[in-house]
Amino acid sequence: MSSPPLSNTFEGGTDGVIISGANSGGASGNAFDNTPGNPTFTAAQKMHGGLAVAITDATAGLGVNWTGFGGITADLWIRYYLWIPAWPTGANLRTHQYLDAGGVNHGAFEVQTSGRPRWHTGLAATQGSVDFPVSQWTRVEMRMRADTSVGQIEVRWYATPDSTGAPTDTWNATGLNTGAGTASMAFGSMNSFPTTPYTIYLDDLAVSTTDWIGTSFVPPVVPGPNLWVLRSPYRLN
Repeated sequence: MSSPPLSNTFEGGTDGVIISGANSGGASGNAFDNTPGNPTFTAAQKMHGGLAVAITDATAGLGVNWTGFGGITADLWIRYYLWIPAWPTGANLRTHQYLDAGGVNHGAFEVQTSGRPRWHTGLAATQGSVDFPVSQWTRVEMRMRADTSVGQIEVRWYATPDSTGAPTDTWNATGLNTGAGTASMAFGSMNSFPTTPYTIYLDDLAVSTTDWIGTSFVPPVVPGPNLWVLRSPYRLN
């Protein structure tokens, strides 16, 4: 069972190894509470570092999850990097969702078969205005406040994944049923998976109770010029 803030980079894993609760912590960050199906550490696509998670030809519910939040009603922010090969066919691609204590979805990010991303609560849906890019990394960020009648959501995503400027697209909605409280976060294939073969990649997952998380990229430190003062041991007259 986990409690935000949480983050995981997958850097503590081994390429090609199936991810489990036991091997998902350590150098990767906060271990996942469950990893249904066979999500795997992969070096095939990664946003930062050497590894990410690959989810291939999946059925509903495959991924990596943090659970046991206890029904949070305050704002929750999430961030993850996402790579998809093409717009889905056969079914929308749901890559993340907020769940209540009973396991009911009360908010999810989806890329539709049309290419347009949307937020789906199970009872209502709102969508953005820009089609989602394919075969490249993106950054997805969301805020949700749980309430059965005045819930709120806000979505931001970035086609330039480490951008610190304005998002590529953003939208929000209020007056929603987003559940009585958030008990867990699920990442991966959360509904019927698109027509196979199909693989998605996720990297640098994070959950916050404080504010928008932003990029995980840390620029390298550029050293300043080295100034050397040469002093002669001899006094010149």
